[in-house]
Formats: sequence, structure tokens, C-alpha cells
Amino acid sequence: MSIEETAKILGLESYLSLGQLLLKDFDRVELLRKRLKMDISDKKQRSIKIAWANHIKENPNDFNDSLGSVISIYEYPYKVLKIVFRKGDFSQFFGTVEKRKDMLDINSPDFLDFGACLPISFGAIALTKPTFENPKGCIVFAKRGKTTFDENKITLIPGGYFNPDTDYFFTQRSNRLIKNYSLIVTVLRELFEETGVFLSWIKPEFLGIVYSKQESKQPLIALLINLPCTVEELKNEIVMDEENQEIVFVPNDVNSVKDFIKGKTLAIHDAWKLILFFERY
Repeated sequence: MSIEETAKILGLESYLSLGQLLLKDFDRVELLRKRLKMDISDKKQRSIKIAWANHIKENPNDFNDSLGSVISIYEYPYKVLKIVFRKGDFSQFFGTVEKRKDMLDINSPDFLDFGACLPISFGAIALTKPTFENPKGCIVFAKRGKTTFDENKITLIPGGYFNPDTDYFFTQRSNRLIKNYSLIVTVLRELFEETGVFLSWIKPEFLGIVYSKQESKQPLIALLINLPCTVEELKNEIVMDEENQEIVFVPNDVNSVKDFIKGKTLAIHDAWKLILFFERY
């Protein structure tokens, strides 16, 4: 099926115009850091600090964590997606939303305005282990609590931002340690934080990278992960946090998902994740 046909079957055709599919059909993501700073005035820096201070008054549990701000995206041979990033922080992302474009052209030399912060993030379709009752497994949904952008919306977990301060591993080469930034580490970290499931490694399938034209205006890498546990086993592991009001397990078939999301509000990225997943499977 086409993306348009899949969206119509799911009842999500209204979300197609709210997002932009940047790339699909890649098997691996590589992250490369460049030590560049935002091209931003002192006046704008002050306005960002003021906006963040006001935001914290209403959301005292939010943290100004580090994130990877996209400089460029390249499609390499052998289905490799390479993302070049600089280190930024969440207050810059929060404070530059008006600078971000409604559409992106990753092949354009001015792909990114350096006065904006465009973070690397991911969102997963997480499938539980198949059982007799659910031979295709179940998809893990959550109703979001008080969060920055998607309060009270239905979303898919796990998902989150790549953090260059934590999401890396070292390899040794010629008696020298090499730092390797890794989206896989991000996935493992967020999986543990949002579900309580600890895994040492995981091999995701990449569904595509989608840009949200509205709301926070950011790219998201959509992927699929197969959890090595059943619904009942996952229920015993899940630790609820302030971000998630409720966790729901929906059988992995298009009709069950359609019935579940009918009449509910989804984040743009989550609607696109479902479309890309069912378009492929």
C-alpha cells in the first residue's frame, strides 16, 4: 500500500499535511559531532533565557538537558543515514521554535538556519513478544502527562532526544579510545526510563525520518523495536512516571489500532510512525 492509502485505512489522512517525510529505506544511522556554535545574537540569547525561565515556573520538573542539534543529513551508500550535529541544549530548542522552517530540503545548502535548534530525536513502534492471544504481539501506547509539547495526547513509547553527554560508547583503536555517538544507546536509555525494561543491546528497524511542520517543528527518526517480553511480563516491569498517565497495549493489527486511536488526539510524529509501520508491514 502507499502512504496515502495506509493513512486513510487508519483514519489518519488529516495528519499527512502536518508532516514531511524526509527519507526512508535506510538501515543504519551514524552520528558525527562538529564543534560549531549557533549563529545567534546576544539579544536572542537573552530572550531564550527569559522564555526558559518562564517555562520552568510552570514546568519545574523540566531539565535543560543537552541535545544534538542537526547541522546536516546525508544519505550514504549501503543504506546509511549520516547526521552531523552540534551540541545544544533544550532551552535553545524551546526558544527558537519561531526560527524553524515549515518545510525542510535536506539537499539544500541552506538546509538549516543556524539561528535555530533542530534536535535529533527518535520515536519507536515497540512490539511485545507474540503470544497465543496476540500472535503478532501488541503495540505499546501511552497517554501523556504534563510534558512540554504533548500533554494529554496519545503517543507511542519509547521515544526521546539524543543526548551527546550520555549517549555514546568507546572503542579502542591503536591504543587510543574513540568516542562513538550512538542512537542505539539513546533507544536503550529511553526504553529503560519509560518502561523499566533494561536491555544491553537492541537492533531496531528504521521506518524513516519525518519532520513535523507544526507544533515543535523537529525531525524524528521513526523505528521499530521488538521487545523480548510479553504484555504480562512488560506489565511487571513498567514503572510509571510523571510523563505517562496510562500505558495501553493494543494488538498489532490495523483494525485494532484504528479502533483504539479513533477520536483521540495524536502527536504528529506518532501518527506518521503508525502510517510508516503499517505501510511497510
